Amino acid sequence: LRLKPVFLNRLERIGRERRLIYSTLMTTGLRVGELRQLRWNALELSGVKQTLTVEASTSKSGKTDTLPLRSDLADLLRQWRADCGEPEPNSSVFHVSKDLLRAFDADLAVAGIDKTDSADRKMDLHAIRHTTATHLAKAGVAPRAAQAIMRNSKIDLTMRVYTDPRLLDLAGAVEALPGLGA
Repeated sequence: LRLKPVFLNRLERIGRERRLIYSTLMTTGLRVGELRQLRWNALELSGVKQTLTVEASTSKSGKTDTLPLRSDLADLLRQWRADCGEPEPNSSVFHVSKDLLRAFDADLAVAGIDKTDSADRKMDLHAIRHTTATHLAKAGVAPRAAQAIMRNSKIDLTMRVYTDPRLLDLAGAVEALPGLGA
């Protein structure tokens, strides 16, 4: 089966965009609707601090929030902007179709990842927010900082709902306590 280069280039671009979509969701804790509304003028990709601003009109809380971006994500977003031909500031960063959930399921299948794991947890786009919160907890991020990154109204939501304690290093946490001495 020979595919035309134009078609192959289109598929490669779609794959790169989806990877960037999933990476953005994973490292920012954005909700899919917020990602769908993300515009280039909401990104600060130069300077010392790279940030992403979620506008009040888009945010579930109705408040504008500015989040720090990982430097590697900022690098990928800068490259994506260049690849998109330096788009207008108010244009969408990503084409987030209504079929993104179906595409995500297909991407999982192609990657050989079951949608349900051995603990009966289901992988979907919103589950990526749970993964973000759990990674923050595993990295030792202060709960209040994790709450701010996740933009949850209550810390209990971040800690009880979004963070999976089964994936935390409880033994390592106990070992981190001061020693008992002689």
